[in-house]
Amino acid sequence: MLTGGDGTLYSQISEFNPEFAKRIVSATVGAFTDQARQFVEYRSHLILTKPVSSAQSQVAIGHVLRATGQD
Repeated sequence: MLTGGDGTLYSQISEFNPEFAKRIVSATVGAFTDQARQFVEYRSHLILTKPVSSAQSQVAIGHVLRATGQD
């Protein structure tokens, strides 16, 4: 996660452009702080755990495309 690993960047994007936020897929090695764990627990977008395979990436992209009506 960027911007401190606590979901701040995602939160800012969600506030500014909620439709764009629906297209975000995050990848993480784990949530190590309380704030990061809370973000992962109450997320509203896809979060993949590293290492991420190409198959997992393709499934996530397909999910985002279907969820946003772009399939």
